[in-house]
Amino acid sequence: MALGKLDLAVQYASLAESYFKTDETPLDVLLRMASTHRQLADNALAIAKQSPEESGDEHSGTPEALIIANEHYLQAGEYYLPHANSHDSARLDDSQWSTSLWLAADSFDRGGRVDQAIRYFLRYLDSGSVDDPRRAETLFRLGQAYQAQLNHEQAIEFYEQLVADHPRSSFAADAHVPLSRCYLAVERRPEAEQQLREVLSGARLLTPDADDYRDALIELGTLHYQSKEYPQAIERFTEAMERYPDDSRRLEIVYRLADSYRSSAMSLGERLNGPPALPPSEQGRINALRTEQLQRALDLFAQMCEQFTVESSQPASLAASAALEQDMLRRAHLYRSDCAFHLGYLEQAIELYDRSARLYSTHAASMYALVQIVNCYNQLKDTERAAAAHRRALVRLKQLPDSAFDAPESLMDRAAWERWLESSPVGTSLSSAAKTE
Repeated sequence: MALGKLDLAVQYASLAESYFKTDETPLDVLLRMASTHRQLADNALAIAKQSPEESGDEHSGTPEALIIANEHYLQAGEYYLPHANSHDSARLDDSQWSTSLWLAADSFDRGGRVDQAIRYFLRYLDSGSVDDPRRAETLFRLGQAYQAQLNHEQAIEFYEQLVADHPRSSFAADAHVPLSRCYLAVERRPEAEQQLREVLSGARLLTPDADDYRDALIELGTLHYQSKEYPQAIERFTEAMERYPDDSRRLEIVYRLADSYRSSAMSLGERLNGPPALPPSEQGRINALRTEQLQRALDLFAQMCEQFTVESSQPASLAASAALEQDMLRRAHLYRSDCAFHLGYLEQAIELYDRSARLYSTHAASMYALVQIVNCYNQLKDTERAAAAHRRALVRLKQLPDSAFDAPESLMDRAAWERWLESSPVGTSLSSAAKTE
């Protein structure tokens, strides 16, 4: 172990273990097995977080590296546990016992055995004093574990206890955003918003430079965005974009800010066209604001489309994140085109829709882009090119596989597209915002 030859060390420790019956293994052998597996797990996790170029290991950044780390964490937990269970005055003092019990729970948690982690963190919490230096972290970890199991009520209980008992701890600072998410999960929206606002007001002693302040700001913007409170979302995402230009979530921030402007503008358009009728002065004010928001959305979507690309060959561990980013970029291209269309920039809209149709030629989104090109030509009174664009949409429909219409974000299935294209007059409009959730 001193030489860092951990694989060899664990072989010797395992050989020593084999000389004894299970309940008679010496404590130092159990501890050696536990600590060596733990170090092997930490090393494997570090490799998993690096690229192959950084670490020189071909398994870096792959699920295999994470699997190796998880297996060693579970092995560590399985050895820390009997070490802790050997607690008696002759063999193990209170400090050694509590440390091994906590490390067993921690190892199970890191290895993905959330049920085991909860069991032994609770046992540790029940046996420790209120002055225990690990108590704040234990409360936080229990909150996380219950949240991972979607047991939001229990998670709330431990997060609230943490914030109440240890308000100045770093773990309390880390708890505000997950606590607000748990409140939302059980439909306690006022408490969720209050929790985030307290962070941003300084009541939780966090400054804008703190990661937890940053997370609270973005989370509050997301809360307003998902609740269709677009003016408030614009305010929060604008602050986040200006304060944190290097945030790893910048693509998501810019997208939601742009979409908040777009969605707000569309709501204003509905207000202009719907009852009750507005006086001319109010119509002028709302129309000017709508135009301003559409232009701002157009500029932000353009920034996204030009500055961000998402590689399709992402490591499997990042596949879900990459898929979400790809979806946001695809929507950004379509919404950018929509903003130009609604602003009356029809020639620009045609160019942008055409680019989207080419970029996503194998995706059902290309159908929407091609139909919108028809609508643009129709508004330009260019019936010849509108008819040609209509034929192009029919050809694309035949080329797309059935699987392209199975995605949740697909506006319509193949049969519906066929009926629409064959029976609808050229120029009938659609909305790319359909089924965006």
